[in-house]
Amino acid sequence: MKEVKIYTIVSDQLSPPITGESFCTDMVRHSDYAELEAKYAVLTVDNDKAMESLKQADSAVKLAHEKFSALAAENAGLKSAFDKPQAYLSWHAIPPTWEDALPCGEYLDVHDDADHKNSDGTDCWPVYAKPEIKTPATDAFLAEVRAQGVELFAESQKEYVRKNRNELDSMTRAAYCGSAVDAERFAAELRKGVNQ
Repeated sequence: MKEVKIYTIVSDQLSPPITGESFCTDMVRHSDYAELEAKYAVLTVDNDKAMESLKQADSAVKLAHEKFSALAAENAGLKSAFDKPQAYLSWHAIPPTWEDALPCGEYLDVHDDADHKNSDGTDCWPVYAKPEIKTPATDAFLAEVRAQGVELFAESQKEYVRKNRNELDSMTRAAYCGSAVDAERFAAELRKGVNQ
């Protein structure tokens, strides 16, 4: 685009005269103005596309943040579930009254206190119970990772057929394509299984 020149003229010399604005008025030629309008129209379309892309990116960031927050909450719940041991275990030869002898001739002893020592002076170890915590965000995340891996396999099968179409007989092509279809179906089942 050529350079647009800006002209200055005394305001009251315009037809019709512009009064009350200022002593001078900046102007451009009509042909330059038309070119500026055309460029503005193109920039407006580009700006609209950019704004739409930004909205989509913003939505994607919000969704990622929601998933991240859900995963972080589940992770915090799991960590707190393992914060304190349920009991302390030790092996020793003195049988507790409530436990049967083990095949090796030793007995399992359970203590509630971390500082408790067995009567023979040996240490005991903390036991953490598996928490019964639901982790839907983690399950969905892992299902998505697995499904994407399966889809990559399906795509690799299709790509192999595309690249080697002329060298493969019809049965082999069908086998590769069939495994790709089965893999895509399995990926969908992985995703669906979490949502049920």
